Amino acid sequence: MGNKGAKLCIEKELLNVQLNLENNYKENAYDAYLNVKAMIESFFEQGEISKWAYKRYIRKLKKYDEIYAEDEENPENEENPEDKKDIS
Repeated sequence: MGNKGAKLCIEKELLNVQLNLENNYKENAYDAYLNVKAMIESFFEQGEISKWAYKRYIRKLKKYDEIYAEDEENPENEENPEDKKDIS
């Protein structure tokens, strides 16, 4: 895949993250976020995108990093030990 093809894939996936967030599909947005993050790293390691493009995409991801860093610190799906009641 050429430089333009890699950039097109990344841009498409970034748009997917944004659209899923706007439509309140949080799980899909998170999956797309993880996918695009891995994609950027992979394309950079393979030389498909330049260092300049890599840095640009990483800057674009920062706004999502902040959103998902909060989610990882306070996961809603984890049980709170204080919520467990002693039945005995």
